[in-house]
Amino acid sequence: MRKGKIFTLIFCILMTSTFTYANSGPTYWRGYPSYEILTIEENSPIKVLNEDLMFDFTKDEFLEYNGYHMPAQVTAKYTMLNTSETNEIVQMAFPFISYMRDFRPEAINIKMNNKEIPFEVFIGDEFDAGNKTRHSEEELDFRLIIESISSGEYVPTNYNLDDIGTLYTYDIVSEDDEDINIKISYNYDNERSRIISKGFNGYEGSNGMETLSSWVINNEKLEMFVLGEEVNFDFAAYLDGEGENETDNYSLKIKTEDISIGEYLDREMELFKSEFNYLDKLAGNQFSNIITKLLDEQIEMNVVNLSIDGLFSMDYIERFFVLVYSVEFQPNSTNDISITYNSIGTMDRTKTADPIYTFNYILNPAKNWESFKNLNIEIKPPEKHPYIIDSSVELIRGEDGVYTGSFETLPEEDLLFSLYYNEKISVNDKIRGIIRSNYYLFIGLIPWAFGILIGIVYRRLKNNKKIR
Repeated sequence: MRKGKIFTLIFCILMTSTFTYANSGPTYWRGYPSYEILTIEENSPIKVLNEDLMFDFTKDEFLEYNGYHMPAQVTAKYTMLNTSETNEIVQMAFPFISYMRDFRPEAINIKMNNKEIPFEVFIGDEFDAGNKTRHSEEELDFRLIIESISSGEYVPTNYNLDDIGTLYTYDIVSEDDEDINIKISYNYDNERSRIISKGFNGYEGSNGMETLSSWVINNEKLEMFVLGEEVNFDFAAYLDGEGENETDNYSLKIKTEDISIGEYLDREMELFKSEFNYLDKLAGNQFSNIITKLLDEQIEMNVVNLSIDGLFSMDYIERFFVLVYSVEFQPNSTNDISITYNSIGTMDRTKTADPIYTFNYILNPAKNWESFKNLNIEIKPPEKHPYIIDSSVELIRGEDGVYTGSFETLPEEDLLFSLYYNEKISVNDKIRGIIRSNYYLFIGLIPWAFGILIGIVYRRLKNNKKIR
């Protein structure tokens, strides 16, 4: 009996280790909603006589695919009427949700009567992506998004951009190709002084003593900017991360400079902005407003370890981007306005083995025009996912596989549709989806089940021998 148990255990261990490291990929990849355009002014005299809205998944030359998200080229064409007796210059806005480095205005095209018109890019508040399945109406409220953008300069309340501080620059060179761990310790009153660091990747704080650390390979520059009362820094270098094996096998140059915090932030801003390709379209001082506001908020929250690296990690945060452009209308005249851009859908494999791609288009901003009529929707699905299995509005599939829908007035619900490889989600798809979503559980159970089965068979064979 003991041999049978040992055999079963060994078999289970071997089988489990065989499958544990399989990578099945993500099951959910969030996309972003698209919006109707909106006039910024109140009581607009502009009517929308017609809108043609197209989602085109066949324009491969414009779209970048990967295994987890599906993009579409979206074009919204409007015929608009100025009902007033005067010339009207109407400001229009169109929002996106994107990471700062991922925003691609080169894929955006805005035209009036078939002629391109310029637009400016404004950067709004952070997008709270805490709920992966749906977002609150307030969070996506277009007017709140518009209120979060500004071309004016942000004025901090917890510091003055003209305040002079001292910038300490530590130029460190390790010798003999040794990696050394730099530790800078200090004790200060954060009500009387503020310290902003750069280049450090470790922090410790206890009993009023703060320590910043960083590994130095060959040559590194570290910075400490002090605003307010002077602070004394203790510098030390170690060969280990615990700070037990101190070394003097390095050279150190310390440079000090008196500089305003505004100028210090501007220097860092220039380095940051050099990596973005849409500066020519960016309105006003959008980047600097974000930085000065973020620093202001951190000081307000009494954050002790202020870091330039942390401040400029904002490009890893999803934000609202708003395109703003102006259209001139002659009295009692119409204009044809179009906007083309790329939209990203949500990939969901939590319930099916094959992905479902869902796109959301928020229609309610169109209610801000004087009136809205005649919405025509056309969706050209991709070859591998040719079927719409769910839609918030009625869509008809033509013989060419294109889905269309026409509505005399604006639908009450926003547009939402889901693409799938098949016309329906079959029972087999659902079973495969359950297995895939619980992949590691099934893989873990299978070898143990086999092990138990083999153990049972082994014991029966052994018992049969005894009976004989």
